[in-house]
Amino acid sequence: MYKKPETSIQKNNLLMGNYILIFKTTISTTIDRAKIIGKLYEGSQDIQLATVDIEDEDRILRIESVNPDIHDISKIMLHGGHHVSFLAGFEKANYGPTPMPAI
Repeated sequence: MYKKPETSIQKNNLLMGNYILIFKTTISTTIDRAKIIGKLYEGSQDIQLATVDIEDEDRILRIESVNPDIHDISKIMLHGGHHVSFLAGFEKANYGPTPMPAI
């Protein structure tokens, strides 16, 4: 089976860990939430997880990504008809899954 070799950028991203990006949005319905999350996954291979809390007054979009660049996310959101404001970004160490204790 052929496996595409990793680039130096991909290797560095694996070493640096993942980024958590937090945005304030204008997403207000579950239908809009599903559509925009689908567009985010389609528009960026770097996004590993995207969630939107529409119950929060700021309708928080939380993204886990291997790339901290917020511009692509902003473009996808605007093309989807939603405004977005970047609030915070954090680097998360990539330690892998937490082992479960033996029973």
